[in-house]
Amino acid sequence: MEYITYKGWQRCVALGNDSVELIIVADIGPRIISYKLAKDNAENVFMEFEDQAGASGEREWMIRGGHRLWVAPEQIPLTYTPDNEEVPHEPVGDHGILLVNPATQDNPFRKEMIVRIASNSPRIRVDHRLVNDGDEPAAAAPWALSVMKPGAQLIIPQLLPGEHALDLLPNRRVILWPFSSLSDARFQPGTRYWRVRQADHPKPFKLGLNLQTGWVCCALGSTLFVKSVPYNPEAEYTDEGSNFEIYTNNQMLEIETLGEFVELEPGEAVEHTENWWLFDLGTPLPADELEIREWLRPALEKTGLHLP
Repeated sequence: MEYITYKGWQRCVALGNDSVELIIVADIGPRIISYKLAKDNAENVFMEFEDQAGASGEREWMIRGGHRLWVAPEQIPLTYTPDNEEVPHEPVGDHGILLVNPATQDNPFRKEMIVRIASNSPRIRVDHRLVNDGDEPAAAAPWALSVMKPGAQLIIPQLLPGEHALDLLPNRRVILWPFSSLSDARFQPGTRYWRVRQADHPKPFKLGLNLQTGWVCCALGSTLFVKSVPYNPEAEYTDEGSNFEIYTNNQMLEIETLGEFVELEPGEAVEHTENWWLFDLGTPLPADELEIREWLRPALEKTGLHLP
């Protein structure tokens, strides 16, 4: 771990090992602004809004890019509380950092993010925590959002197909927003995998899922970003039961995960953990479903996640 400057921000933390490199901004946020492979000419897989880089102190919320923690369900002003000031932070062990965004008059929730990097693998663990620092009970869910750069293609694994004569009950849930249509060409459903691709399109598209497989991945050229979260079938999730959400427009694609929706008494907290991996698979994402499975296999075997 070392302190660096990055694109005009003076207080940033760099975490790295032989596999991956992270840059976390402490001047604002907290925001993980960069995540890339540790090799020459590797590119950040996260979108960065260059016109917002290095800035701070704005009165309104700024997207900036990278990875952030929000409060769900989405509402104004709570979700869009500005996070444009320096955040307190401290080391966690030898390979991690805790960053804290304090509660405000408009937002009773203190937002905490602990970022840890494995010493000898491409795995990153990000713990997201909401603490009710208000005087009254308040309900919320942690909402973790990764903003992927243009050209991203999201891969959503599906449960294995069943048979009509034996499998009579539903096992999947799809949630649509009023501005979304399943006929959108960016959404490509398949038998084993569904895909959502970022493209230059005049309208946004958003999809929610109650995803029991607990992971998704995103292809950018030959680079694969894998994200997993625990799935609790007994939990209450916001947005009609979504634990994964995908949003895309003509600039970027967001991979969003949600923790449990709970009512917190003053002083109580709710936590939500993501695990990330980054791999170079050598070739771009294939089009055929069976070829996708074999393309993913070398990476997924290293994560321990189930490959349908």
